[in-house]
Amino acid sequence: MKDMQNPNDIEFAKFNGDQNSEVISLFQKTFSDSEGDKEGLIISDLVSKLLSETAEADIHVFIAMLGNRIVGCSIFSTMTFNHPVKAFILSPMAVDSDYQGRGIGKALIQFSIENLKNKNVDFVFTYGDTNFYSKSGFKNVSDKKIPPPFPLEYPEGWLGQSLGNKNIDDLEGQFQCVEPLNREDLW
Repeated sequence: MKDMQNPNDIEFAKFNGDQNSEVISLFQKTFSDSEGDKEGLIISDLVSKLLSETAEADIHVFIAMLGNRIVGCSIFSTMTFNHPVKAFILSPMAVDSDYQGRGIGKALIQFSIENLKNKNVDFVFTYGDTNFYSKSGFKNVSDKKIPPPFPLEYPEGWLGQSLGNKNIDDLEGQFQCVEPLNREDLW
């Protein structure tokens, strides 16, 4: 592990699109380190497609910087329900393996959610580690009431939260995600 400078040295920002290759590499390295090279390639391909094929209004990307190096990234893309709500899914997210366990991921999610609240987003969802995401306000969501596009291997990892005054329990029905996420092997 690399020595971490003061955590206050981490800066959070909205991604401006100039560092696509650095973000793609971050995801490939992080997922290769944790899940193996095959998963690293799958996720880096997903990130590449999300960044290049998703309309600007349908994607929000946030980064954590240490100096001039991206050490974390969260990608939120539109979820379309048959309800008049503004919802996004956090998928994928990565913190460089050398900097994990230092609160960067949680702080990046908090920064991202505050930005999404300012854009009047009603709900955010994710599919992942309940222990990690629950620290940022995500709670289990019934995959029967709000089914994801494809069956989940770990339904307990289907999580969401309200960012405003709308109740997540009032939502129901399947949603549509952006095309790059619309692949069964990603769920």
